[in-house]
Order: sequence, then C-alpha cells, then structure tokens
Amino acid sequence: MTPIRPTMLGMTFLILAWANLIATSNPVLGIICGIGFLWAISRLFGSRFFPTGDSAQQLIIGLLTSSAILMLGGSAIYYFGSVTQLNLGILLVIILAIATLVARKPSSKSKESITKYAVILIATVLICLFAWWSTLWPIEITQSIRSPWLVVDPKILLPLLIAIISAITLITKTVSKISTFLLVLIFASSLTMAVTIYSLGYGFDPFIHRATVEHITQFGTITPKPFYYIGQYALELIGMLIFALPLKLMDSLLVPIGAALLIPWSAYTSIKILGQNWRLLLVSLLLLPLGIFISTTPQSIAYILATCLVILSIPLLLNKIEDKIYLGFLGLLTLAILITHPLAGIPSGFFFVLVFISQISISKTTEIILLLIASILATVSLPIIFVWQSLGSNLNIEFSLTNLAWNQLQLTGFFSNQYNSWLDGLYLVIDNYLWIIIALSIVGIIFAVKEKLPRGVYVGLYAAIASLISYLILTLTLQFEFLIEYERTNYADRLLTMAVIFLIPYVGIALCELWARLTTKPQALQLSFILLLSLMATALVYGAYPRHDNYARSAGFNVSQADVDAIYAIENYAKDTPYIVLANQATSSAALEAFGFAHYYHDDIFYYPIPTGGELYNLYLEMTDNEPTAEVMNEAMDLAGVKLGFFAINNYWWDSERIIEHAKNQSIDWFALGDGAVTVFVFER
Repeated sequence: MTPIRPTMLGMTFLILAWANLIATSNPVLGIICGIGFLWAISRLFGSRFFPTGDSAQQLIIGLLTSSAILMLGGSAIYYFGSVTQLNLGILLVIILAIATLVARKPSSKSKESITKYAVILIATVLICLFAWWSTLWPIEITQSIRSPWLVVDPKILLPLLIAIISAITLITKTVSKISTFLLVLIFASSLTMAVTIYSLGYGFDPFIHRATVEHITQFGTITPKPFYYIGQYALELIGMLIFALPLKLMDSLLVPIGAALLIPWSAYTSIKILGQNWRLLLVSLLLLPLGIFISTTPQSIAYILATCLVILSIPLLLNKIEDKIYLGFLGLLTLAILITHPLAGIPSGFFFVLVFISQISISKTTEIILLLIASILATVSLPIIFVWQSLGSNLNIEFSLTNLAWNQLQLTGFFSNQYNSWLDGLYLVIDNYLWIIIALSIVGIIFAVKEKLPRGVYVGLYAAIASLISYLILTLTLQFEFLIEYERTNYADRLLTMAVIFLIPYVGIALCELWARLTTKPQALQLSFILLLSLMATALVYGAYPRHDNYARSAGFNVSQADVDAIYAIENYAKDTPYIVLANQATSSAALEAFGFAHYYHDDIFYYPIPTGGELYNLYLEMTDNEPTAEVMNEAMDLAGVKLGFFAINNYWWDSERIIEHAKNQSIDWFALGDGAVTVFVFER
C-alpha cells in the first residue's frame, strides 16, 4: 500500500463525516468515519516513526502518535482560539496533510500460522469470555450500592480465571497478533464491567469532565481555562463536533477500551523488537493496577499514555532501536501526557528526560551526573509545585516537618483471615499488591544486573524511586486542608501508581527470566507458575472495583435513579427562583449530567456542593454530621445570595432516619423520591 491510499481514505472519511453532520448526525456513521480517519493517519504516521516495523507495530505507533497530535492540536485551538467545528475540521485536514508529507511506504501485513494447540486455547478464552458477558449483560444497576460485587456474583471471576490461564499459556509459547488480541479481549472484558452495568454512570469525576466538555461545545471555551485536562477534552470535542459521537458513550468507553487496545499492543511492539525471550512482558501487564483504567478522567488517560511510554521506551533503552526519530515519537507522547494531567505528566516528563540523557553521546561520568540531577528534580518538583500553587491561590496546604503524618501512608500488607478461602486468597494479593510489585521488580533488577543489560534499562528504576520519595514527601509533610479528610491522600497516592508503572518493565524481566528457568523444569512447576500468575491477575480484577465485604468497606455510592429524580423534582419546585442545594456527591453528579454548570452565584459559588472541599459541601456535612438546622441552611443561602435552599439526604447515609425526622421540623416543606431513597427538604430565607 502506498501512502496515497491512506490519504485518500482519510479524506473520504472526513468528507463523509461532514456530510453526516449536515444531514443526519448519525452516531453509527460517525463511529465508522472516526475509526476510518484515525486508521488512515495512524498508518501514515506509523510508517514514518517506525519504518522497520510490521503493520501491527506501525499501526500502534501511528495510533499513539495520532492521538498525541490530536490532543496537542486540539489544545492549541482551545488555548489560542475558539473550539468550533470549522477550526477542528481545519485541524484534521492539516494533520492529514502533515501525515501524508512525512509518510513512508507502509509495511504489508504478515501472516501467522495457528497450531491445533493454539486453536484449543483460543476457543477456551472465547467461550469463557462469552460466559462472562452472558452473566454481566442482563445486569443494570440503577439503585444506590457501595460495590458492583453486591450485585455481580464474584464467582463470575472463575471463567475469567480460566480465560487468563489459557491466554498466558499461549503467550508462554509465543507472542503473536492472536495472543495479543486475546489479551486485549480479556482487558476489555475486565475494564468495561462498570460501563456495562452502571447505566446512569460510574464514579464522580467523569460527570464533571463531561459537563465541562459539553460547556465547551456550546460556548467554544470555558472560564477559567484550566492548564491541564485539555488533552482528554480535545479528543472528546473532536469526536463530538466532527464525528457526531454521543459524549456519554464516547466518554464511558474511551479509557477502558483505550487501555485494552493501546497497552497490550504497545507491549507486542516492544517484544517484537526485543525478541521472543521477552514474551512474558505481555503477561506482566496483567499485574498493572487495573482500577485506574475503569472510568474516563484526564488522570486515567495520562496513566494509559504513561504506561505506553514506559513500555515502548524499553527497546530504545536496550539499544535495539537506533533511529532517533523514535525518540521524537516518545517526546510527542510525553507532551500529550503533560497537557492531560500534571500528576502523571511531570513524572513522565522527567522519565523522558532520563531516557533522552541515556541516548545522547556523553561520557559516563557526565551521564551519571545528569541522571542524578534529573532524578533529584523529579523527586522534589511536585511537592514544590503544590506548595507554590497554594501560595498563589486559596488552596490551604500546610507544610510541616515537626509532625510527620505517618498515619496517612496508604501502605497495606500482610494476611487477613476471615475464614473464606476464596476471598482470603484474593485479598492476599490485593492487600500486598505494592509489595508484590516491589519484590518482583527487585528480582527483575537482579536479573538485569546479572545479564549485564545496558545502563539505560535502569532509567525506570530512577523514575520509580523519585516517585516513591515524592509520595512520601507529599504524604508525610503536606496536609491538603482544602480537601475533605478522606480525600487528602488522593494526590500522593497517584504517585504510587506512577511508581508501579515505572516498575512494570522490571516485573516483566523477572517473569521472563523465571520462565526461562522453568522451561527446563517439570511441567507441573510450569503449570503452577501460570496458575499463580493467573490467580494474581484475577484477584486484581476483583480489587479494581469498589468492595464492600468482611475485608474492605467502600464509602462511595453510585448515582441512582432516585438521585436523578430528585434533581429534576428540585428544579421543577424552584421554577425560575435562584436556589442552592446541599447534597452528596451522587446527587450533585446527577445535576451536573442533567443541567451542566447551570447556576453560579457571587464569588463563584456553584449551586450544588462541588467541589467537595468547598464551603457548601462543608455545610452539607454540618447538616448530616451534626443537626440539619435552618440556621445552617440560612448560612448556605447567604453564601450564595439566594433565598431558596434544598437539603437532600439519601437513605444510605449514616443516621439518615434521625436526620430526616429532625429536618422535617426545620424545613417548610419536604418530599421523598424512590420510595424514600432520597428525601428533599425545602428551606426559605
């Protein structure tokens, strides 16, 4: 295939997309056009940034390059212009033109043979995943629950376990497009459970980001303009305004499907360069913290790209790639991460700096000095940025070395015995996850030293150590007073996640070397190794979702139909009268989904208690934790400058019966939704 064919296909899909916008805005046709256009520019960019790869390798490199360029281009329009269909359309035409100009002749498809043994394993995976989906598909959660496992029987993990065993067994023989595709299916099945069963939405942050994207589509911008997040917004705005994709569907699937596609195929690309002795690098992906890939947020998109960055850097660090344009590809990927979320972008940026230093022609002493300086900067940069940001804003962050907050370290471990062998085994992995990753990484590093791998292989180790130390600094010395108490370690915890991502290559090295030694051992040991890895991977699927059992207590609830009914009932009750609502995150999320950023009052007070660290949410907690009095509600109404207020309480809230009875005596009116699932009280000034 010559470069002109993808160009013509890309232009054809763009023209069809514009015709679709004018005529019907059919989402199915939009999906076809979007996928077709993305495939075309991915083929073109892939042929330039990885000319020696096969068609699959070029496609994944091209897809990541295209995504990064779309994110950067969309961000430029957002910051320096107005987000409109015309501007985004011009951007896509320019990107297609650039892709055509830089493209080389794309590689042709390579054929792979399939053995009868492989056919059996493939069939086993497909049958097991069919069993998984046949159980999940009929389930629809519209009531408030703490955990999906209260509705989904955890025994559904059994067919998933068998599928993972079969896939790992196939991977131990060879890494091929088929074995990689099976892993993609397993990832997709594991990560889309929430999307499938939570019909009203899952999580809290996705509601905020969807409302933001919706606002930008209507007004071309949003004020104030954030310095990050726009990487995600750019992709979704292009999907909405050019390809007529439904925002909620696109947003719900972007991260789960994106992670399932990009991460395994990135590993496939690296393994094909490094050789089949690295094939268990693909298996190491099953030990990633899957919970970060379930719902779509800028942070989760940044995690996906950071994981791909780390995995695709391995061949370069091991001197298996000499073409320096590949380094340019990694740089583009790093920029995309930086504009998406700083808590992944800054560590990824320093990781790329370390990679760059390892690739330039300098003396060993100079290289060590530069690596040391970059590692120190990576360690202290985020704590310094947080303190600096707090000095220039209203964010209250306290720094102290005299009262180290050791109790805030989220480092669980050891064995919990609740006399349930199934759950005991799952939690043995879940509670000791970080220590398992560290132990395997140490083994991998020891093997790397013994095998005398190039010095560049330790770049990820430097980045991981920097992230771990930065985590300790943020957790022990900084108090994020502007957040509610149970969210105050959220920022620091994300650095633990980045450390794990940086350590995954060493986990891969450990698995590869251990398997190499097991190939000469009895088959029973090989099968035990595969079973152990499969059990660990299955446990991590269970641990990826909120849990409410004898081992863990989830504090969060999903948006329910009663929450949706409540926000519409409140809107109808208020009519055109300005009002505020004191409610929890779930009800506030439902309001964002339905009405967007509908009402702001003086001093930028949003009419629902968002963010949770704001004054309205603290007043809501005062109503629920102490007494729901008219005085507290009057304070909330005065804060916003309105004379009508509502207090919504869900029946799952602790001591809700007492709160409801007391609020009835304080309010002028009240009504209940969903058979008492949500009770709303009306207050007037």
